[in-house]
Amino acid sequence: MAWPTADAEGDAVLEVRETGCTGGCAGIDAPVHRPAPHLEPVRLEPYAVLIRSSDALEADLPPPPDVIARMNARNARDAQAGVLLAGDGLKGTAKGARVKFKGGRPSVVDGPFTEIKELIAGFWLIQAASRDEAIAWVKSYPFPWPDVTLELRALACPLPH
Repeated sequence: MAWPTADAEGDAVLEVRETGCTGGCAGIDAPVHRPAPHLEPVRLEPYAVLIRSSDALEADLPPPPDVIARMNARNARDAQAGVLLAGDGLKGTAKGARVKFKGGRPSVVDGPFTEIKELIAGFWLIQAASRDEAIAWVKSYPFPWPDVTLELRALACPLPH
């Protein structure tokens, strides 16, 4: 049995969605190594920051231009510093699809999907010296909407250096 069902006893669900920030927020695509701020090397751990969807995000409503400008400035600064490794938004699920594997056999379900609180609207991949440092990064980000839920998850495998 091949991936993706090999690790899921033949059952898995994958979601296929177009990426891109509705308001034109620049993506992160150039890897930059973080300069060592300490005399001793610090092992940085990778974290995924998952942005939970909302009605506004699912509707692909663009944030105000001034918010996009703040997000772009923060993304550029943190990418240059090597903290922000990747990130992008996901378009609403209307044009998305889910591929569900049951017993190793795929079936496709077209969007839109209605369980908005369970959907992911975007992500960042960051690296930090600790979980607390990663949480501090998340708490200080200039989010475009006043009500947002984020999930911070450590990656299962370390990134190659």
